[in-house]
Amino acid sequence: MKQKQFRSSQIKQLSKNIFTFVQKGRIILFNRITFQQKYLEDASFAEIKKTAQEMERKTPKMRFSLPQTKKFRVEITLNCNLNCDYCLVFKNNLVQLNNSMNKLES
Repeated sequence: MKQKQFRSSQIKQLSKNIFTFVQKGRIILFNRITFQQKYLEDASFAEIKKTAQEMERKTPKMRFSLPQTKKFRVEITLNCNLNCDYCLVFKNNLVQLNNSMNKLES
C-alpha cells in the first residue's frame, strides 16, 4: 500500500505548535508537541481556529535550558580536512598542541 505524501502547499502552521493538513476536503489539525490529531469535515475557518486555539492552550509549556559548558578546545591542524562525521579531538590524549590528529601516540 502506497503511503500518501503531503505537499508543502497543503501544510499550514496555525500557531506555534499546531499545523493543518488538507486531504480530500478533510482538515487534520496536528499538535507537534503532544502528537494530538483532530479531524474536521467541512469546517469553517472560525471552527478550525477555535479548535486550534483550544489544542494550543492544552499544550504543556516546555522550557529548555542551555547546557553549561565548562571547558572546550577547538583544534584544527594542517592535516585536518574538516570532513569528519565525528571528531575525536576531545578524546585524544595529545601531549601538546599542533600534533597531528591521526598520529598514533604511544
